[in-house]
Amino acid sequence: MSTRGDRRGPRLIAGEPLSEEGSPYETSLGGWFRQRGSGAPVLLTVEHRLGPPPLLPPAPGTFPMGGPVPQPLPDSRDEDGVVDRRAEGRWLRHVTTDTRVAQVVATGAWRWNPPGLLDACIAAPVDPEERGTDEYPPVPWVPRVAAPRVGSSVVKYSYRGGLRQGRIISVSENDGREVLVTATDDRPFSVAGEEGALLIDLEARAAVALYVGDVHMRGVNERQWAVLWSARPLPLLMDAFQLAPF
Repeated sequence: MSTRGDRRGPRLIAGEPLSEEGSPYETSLGGWFRQRGSGAPVLLTVEHRLGPPPLLPPAPGTFPMGGPVPQPLPDSRDEDGVVDRRAEGRWLRHVTTDTRVAQVVATGAWRWNPPGLLDACIAAPVDPEERGTDEYPPVPWVPRVAAPRVGSSVVKYSYRGGLRQGRIISVSENDGREVLVTATDDRPFSVAGEEGALLIDLEARAAVALYVGDVHMRGVNERQWAVLWSARPLPLLMDAFQLAPF
């Protein structure tokens, strides 16, 4: 995983604000990885915050609030839900510099049944010589990739929200495809525009999940939670998109 971009353009570190060209919705850059087959660098972020909002209503109780509603996958989907979008010419830009930085390579889009299996996107840098380091601000060590664990303390960093602290309270039994987090201080675990940021397990010193949004009135561990924060396990996304650490 890498977080530093080419010096000739914006510094593409983890947590920097991105959006798809033509879209009003903002995401966060999660981190940089390499495709297993080619070794080419790609950035990882969330999918549902890209593109204009479709007209379909959300499935009740199944989608994080605060962004456009995802549509079902097209008929060309594969079994993992990863859709090749290179022919569509979709581009990501850096929000604060309004600079084109990456082209969408593939997305793991939404499914209604079961809902939200991947909800992630990988994009190739505009500059093929893009290089970086394995840093993740603001932790002083290089995080590895590991599976999320119930009870672990996690942090999330973004340009918009800074450092946020939480604890994993659930890794879903539905193939382990959803991680639920509660805040551990007096602030919400996320603010608007942080979708796509990585969750870092402080004890394991590992990146464990990709944040996708908040969920409301969810029952977990015999308790009804007014709000929780949802993420996708990072090992799941690494396998689906055939990624390796940077």
